[in-house]
Amino acid sequence: MNRWRSCLVVGALVVLAGCSAHGLTTAGSGQLVIPGTGDSQDVLRLLAKSYEARHAGKTIVIPDSTGSFATKEGTLGGLESAGTRTTELGRTAVRPREVDLAKFGPMYYREFARVPVVFVVHKDVPLDGIRSEQICGIFSGALTSWKAVGGHDQTIAVQARPEGSNMLAIRQALPCFKALTVTANARQNLRNADAVASIRDVPGAIGFMPLSEARQHGFRVLALDGRLALASDYPVFISLGLVHMDPLRGLARDFTEFLASDDATRILSESFHIPVIARSVLVRPSIGAKAQ
Repeated sequence: MNRWRSCLVVGALVVLAGCSAHGLTTAGSGQLVIPGTGDSQDVLRLLAKSYEARHAGKTIVIPDSTGSFATKEGTLGGLESAGTRTTELGRTAVRPREVDLAKFGPMYYREFARVPVVFVVHKDVPLDGIRSEQICGIFSGALTSWKAVGGHDQTIAVQARPEGSNMLAIRQALPCFKALTVTANARQNLRNADAVASIRDVPGAIGFMPLSEARQHGFRVLALDGRLALASDYPVFISLGLVHMDPLRGLARDFTEFLASDDATRILSESFHIPVIARSVLVRPSIGAKAQ
């Protein structure tokens, strides 16, 4: 029983078998735990279910979100979990950054899908599209009524998220958002689930999330600058990937290879993801990069 009690799933205590000195599973274990970002949580659970149906005795555990990055409260994100070898694999919605590489050394990164990041609104907001400059005006607090962008005379309830992968993608894609300070009146939603609840329950709400999550919850998705979310030139998206420190073996290798299969491609496409057929690449620090 001591081996069972010694296993710690990042962000929550979970009883697991097969712990090794470096993480939660060994190459010969029938169980694989992949913690990290909530952006890939739901689709990886679908993929895990499909994999398990074809591989009796194998279990893929996708815990609730702990994010791509470590938090100030000490919760390990996907990058930190893999980087410290707490787990063989970590879920991430960003490629390993220089700060991660400086901390952990070269990391393997495998992108398996991309998904648009979309702006969504509460059901009482009668808009189908919005322009980039209007988004920036709303999130900066310069625009406070939906009437200013073609809606009703209703207060805009901005729903913000921490500076994670979704916010990073928006800042990189929308020039006016690059150095924007989000209005102090915005509600901060720490988890994906918090943002979902706010968009659903707060009249006049606007926020952002991956298209897959927006479709899952039936939210009104806004076209951005006249571009629909699945258009080839839609500007804002995140990459969903897995990170690891060592070449993969056993169940970890087998499951990541499954992500390139026809079954996985179908599941990704049906859940509003763009499949990416790629291999793990070793990401090294840039020459001259300094530890932070």
